[in-house]
Amino acid sequence: MPPLVVVAGIGNPMRHDDGAGLLVAERAAELEVQGQAPVAIALAPPVGDPLDLLWSWDGAEAAVIADATRSGSAPGTLSFAWIARDGECQAVLSTKAPTSHGFGVAGAYRVARAVGRGPRQLAVVGIEGLDFSQGEGLTAPVAAAVPAAARLLLHVAGRVANHTSTERWHLGQGFHDVRAPRTDPMEARGRKKYR
Repeated sequence: MPPLVVVAGIGNPMRHDDGAGLLVAERAAELEVQGQAPVAIALAPPVGDPLDLLWSWDGAEAAVIADATRSGSAPGTLSFAWIARDGECQAVLSTKAPTSHGFGVAGAYRVARAVGRGPRQLAVVGIEGLDFSQGEGLTAPVAAAVPAAARLLLHVAGRVANHTSTERWHLGQGFHDVRAPRTDPMEARGRKKYR
């Protein structure tokens, strides 16, 4: 039996495109119910802050998170990043978070591992937002990308569940891979990094 894969969306539906991650996770769960998923998933309750993930992924071997991003790419662009592989954090903490949340999923994962919680495999599917101001509803390019983001999330969940490497994935047009750098720039310059 494949390991449990938790799927969670992060966001605030009262801040326009910030709610995209929530809708992507909901759509992925709908596709799974319809039998269109490569693996069974467990949909976590909506998450407003990455630290809330600590309680969402208990008992899971793997998790895939959907979140809105602010990278400067075109609105609606999808991205993928490994946060953890085999229990080792792949992401470097930075002061500029690639998601719309200040702390970020990588920070939450490091806290989780420090207290003995958290999945061994963790990936994030991002959907580039345009408008993060107060208000309801997604902008048109982000709303149009939600179905493709849900399919990508399920594809990643299937690969994560089967521990298949994604190093050679062709994500297709409109996707870009935002894998974290292998070295920490602070450590590369010989500066001390406090953990």
